[in-house]
Amino acid sequence: MDYKKMAFAAVAAGLVAGAAQAQGKRFEDIDLDRNGRLDRAELVRGFGQEGLSIIGRDQDGDGLISKDEIRATQTEGERAMKQAAMRGESGTPGAAQAAEIAEREKDDREEREDRERDDREEREDRERDDREEREDRAEDDREEREDRAEDDREDQSDRDEDDGDDDDSDDDD
Repeated sequence: MDYKKMAFAAVAAGLVAGAAQAQGKRFEDIDLDRNGRLDRAELVRGFGQEGLSIIGRDQDGDGLISKDEIRATQTEGERAMKQAAMRGESGTPGAAQAAEIAEREKDDREEREDRERDDREEREDRERDDREEREDRAEDDREEREDRAEDDREDQSDRDEDDGDDDDSDDDD
């Protein structure tokens, strides 16, 4: 997430806190249908395409964003940036600290996603290896059954020949 997006997230967080204005707009100004929730169209009208980045905060899956959902998913960095923005500290150490926190959170999130991806790939590798091992065992079992069946046929054929030879010897007497 670049600084512009972090700042946007902080501005959006400021919106839902109800106290600060974001880009000169309040939550209520963007919530055109006055239902207490922002839909995609309202987010785009209020913030342009970057407004859609807020949709990821939809916790109940209804496709709408409430003030409570944004508050509940605010990160420490976003809260710090919002507070700095509310104090008008865009270029101050408070804003720098907020940006640092947001960057650290981004790095932590990326590390977590990398670990999750690695874990998933490792699990998929184990599952594939297990599946291949089961398939190999099944193939070995099938071949063993075929070999036993072939051996049984040969044994039966040998017994049939022996029985036929015994019948011929009785005729000679």
